[in-house]
Amino acid sequence: MVYAVGAGAIYAAQFHLLSHSIFKALLFLGAGAVIHSVGTRDMRLMGGLGKQMPLVRTVFVIGALALAGIPILNGFWSKELVLEGGLANGPLWMYILMVSGAGLTAFYTCRMVSMVFFGEPRTHLHGHDAGTAMKIALIPLAFGALTSWLLAGPFSHLLGEESLPFHGVHTLTTLHILEEIISIPTLIALLVVALGLLAWWQRGRLGWMAKAFNWLGWSAEHSFGFEAINHAIVNGTQATGEGLRVTQTGQLNWNVMGILIGLLAVLATLIIFGLGA
Repeated sequence: MVYAVGAGAIYAAQFHLLSHSIFKALLFLGAGAVIHSVGTRDMRLMGGLGKQMPLVRTVFVIGALALAGIPILNGFWSKELVLEGGLANGPLWMYILMVSGAGLTAFYTCRMVSMVFFGEPRTHLHGHDAGTAMKIALIPLAFGALTSWLLAGPFSHLLGEESLPFHGVHTLTTLHILEEIISIPTLIALLVVALGLLAWWQRGRLGWMAKAFNWLGWSAEHSFGFEAINHAIVNGTQATGEGLRVTQTGQLNWNVMGILIGLLAVLATLIIFGLGA
């Protein structure tokens, strides 16, 4: 979305914001339903939960396909608008990064769904399907992920004529927007997404690639060094505080004297520089 704004594709950014809000809400609530059911968020302990949670599995797969940008779900249409806007008005290297990210998204999304809902159970987790309250939230969101792309035309009119009248948003019908999306760049993006799905399907034959990136996994487990930076800052702050403790006697008279000395120093600085001006 930020990429689209930078490329001047305001409508694409806002339309993807709409699509993103629907399928990401569906995925987060679906994940919450799974966690609530099995009592853990560790996907390495899951597997085969789709048999115990058929409704959650179905709606979660819909959200995952929308996230991956699979036709005809809403994520596909809005993501392609973003990519086309970036290709037309942004640097080529950034477009290549974005398309590569689309393939990576398809890969890890397929991995997530497979680990949680399919295959054989890895542990003896006992799940149950979503309750009535959860169904009331999940089912409309799944329906929105399937159909909200039909609002492309009305949404462009809303932005172009009412919400963002000075941002050059062209008002088009849904049919015209869909015709604009069906293009060579879209086919390229779909090919990259398909390669991401294929990579997960053939993951057993790509073990050499996983070993080649072991360093990246190790770095991720160690927070890419940011945890060490955090510890250094915390330890430095504590050490500085301990060193300055000697300046805090706890006696009010000394504190007042310190305040007065600081105030006099400020006034003297203002007078000197004021006279110099």
